[in-house]
Amino acid sequence: MMKKILFTLFIITQSFLVFSQESVKDSTEIAFIDLETYPVYEGCNENTNDASCFDKKIANHVKKNLKYPEKALNKGIQGTVKVDFVIDFDGSITNITTSGADKILQKEAVRIVNLLPKFKPGMQKGKPVKVHYSFPVTFKLQ
Repeated sequence: MMKKILFTLFIITQSFLVFSQESVKDSTEIAFIDLETYPVYEGCNENTNDASCFDKKIANHVKKNLKYPEKALNKGIQGTVKVDFVIDFDGSITNITTSGADKILQKEAVRIVNLLPKFKPGMQKGKPVKVHYSFPVTFKLQ
């Protein structure tokens, strides 16, 4: 018998999003503003080079796939998890890390990221680059 608990998921897309990348030849980071072509999420128009479509698709993916962990519900755990990952040269997700909130919520955030599709990688000077992406997932009980 489990109490029905409503929860709200907030994804802050206006701030806290961080893109960076490594060049193909070395690990020098290039400022986001200098990234010539953003990674492309399936369903976004790759010809527009619009990061907002990418952000919206990530937010929708999280909303669609999030399952508030039962242990967190039972213990009343809530909070914000910062998720970081790298979109590699081939568009695959690597180096997933989390911080903040409780480990139970961090584990759920990693599960959601692992469900992301492969992307078309970001480009710099016509070559694919590693792109770092960060976003928060806020778990809140109501």
